[in-house]
Amino acid sequence: MLRIVGLCGITVWLLNLLNDLTALALLFCIAVWAVLTGLLQVVAKARPGAGALSVLWLIALFATVYGIVQIGFAFKARGFASRVAEIVRPTM
Repeated sequence: MLRIVGLCGITVWLLNLLNDLTALALLFCIAVWAVLTGLLQVVAKARPGAGALSVLWLIALFATVYGIVQIGFAFKARGFASRVAEIVRPTM
C-alpha cells in the first residue's frame, strides 16, 4: 500500500514538474493526491472483514456532507431568487 501512495506522490510531482501548471491546477492535483492517499490509508488500516464496512462509512459520511451542502445552497438560492424578484418587480 505504501508503494501505491509513493507512486501517487511521484506522479503528482512529475505532473507539476513537466507541465507549467497554474496555481488552481496545482491545488486540484494536490487535493486529488490527498484524497487518494487518505482513502488508500483507510483501506490499508481496515481489517479485511471490516474493509466493506469502512467503505460503507465513507459513503455515508460523503452523502451526509453532500446533503448538508445542498440544503445550504438551497437556502442561498431561495434568498437570491427573492432579491432578484424585488429588483425586477415594477414599482408603481
